[in-house]
Amino acid sequence: MEALAGKLPTVSDHLETARADILAFTAFPKELVMAIAGIALLGTIGNSLAAALREENEREPALIAFLVTASGVSFAGIGSAFWGLLAGALTLLIWRHKR
Repeated sequence: MEALAGKLPTVSDHLETARADILAFTAFPKELVMAIAGIALLGTIGNSLAAALREENEREPALIAFLVTASGVSFAGIGSAFWGLLAGALTLLIWRHKR
């Protein structure tokens, strides 16, 4: 904390003020914290999905990108975010070529 105080004193002050709250969260089981975080993100995920699926001609590629990303698949050390983008882009290219 001292190293941070020298470089970013304002951030250090805020962290010091929140120390008790931060330490309280470390006492919770990891699964509970993850569940709370997941519930907090439901609105954001819902709104993002609704926006992505709004355009009818891009609905399937967006859904495939979301599902591949949400699956958590990892291949060759590359995470699901990359594979989701790739799957969505390829699906969109194929989808547009068919029309």
